[in-house]
Amino acid sequence: DGMNYEETDQPDLAKNDVSQMMYGPGRFDVLDYYKTLKQAHQPGTRWNYSTGGFHAAAWAVQHAIRSDDAQNSRAVETMTYLNDHLFDIIGMDAQPEFDAAGTLLGGSLVYASAEDFAKFGYLYLRDGIWDGGRILPEGWVDFARTETPSGDATDYGAGFWITPPEGRGTGNEGASNIGPRDAFSAQGHEGQLIWIVPSRDLVIVRLGLMHRSDETWHALYDWAQMIAMAFPEVTAVSPEAQD
Repeated sequence: DGMNYEETDQPDLAKNDVSQMMYGPGRFDVLDYYKTLKQAHQPGTRWNYSTGGFHAAAWAVQHAIRSDDAQNSRAVETMTYLNDHLFDIIGMDAQPEFDAAGTLLGGSLVYASAEDFAKFGYLYLRDGIWDGGRILPEGWVDFARTETPSGDATDYGAGFWITPPEGRGTGNEGASNIGPRDAFSAQGHEGQLIWIVPSRDLVIVRLGLMHRSDETWHALYDWAQMIAMAFPEVTAVSPEAQD
């Protein structure tokens, strides 16, 4: 988005934007905090890991689905929409979190079990099709796992971490040097993973606390890839296949 936003590269919590946005001055209204930031780059020209960017995207989606005569709060209406169009369809029991202003915290904080997160991963493994019906737009999964257009992050797509063709990547430099190069993943705080590997027809979910995450992400990437390599490669699987 090009905003002057510092997160993964800012160790000082007093200057770290995600800390200030989520737990400091912006904790009651993350968008109110986010809107105080300045534009530093043209959108799409520089990759920057940004929880705030996804909060802003979630806010935009909320306004796109908002009905003019809605009687419920924005958070209640958003939950109804998510249940009707995603969670209930795939049988996922999930609870996203909202701030006090009703903004969906789209960059973080969805509570669900490992089994339910696996269902979300399975939806992406099957190209957005569930039980024969398309849930995600055609082409969305490929877009999500395609390298960001800025060219300075070979290990990030659209909201998903990807495995670059070689090496550990040039974004967060956390990808694995081993294993299937088609693996892509959703990653959460302190080592939570939804690891999706189409060539193995596989979804791996890990929930748990990982200490010293700044030192151990490489090991976690390799761990997930070693699990993936324990499974045989498969021929192309039709998205409609639900076995």
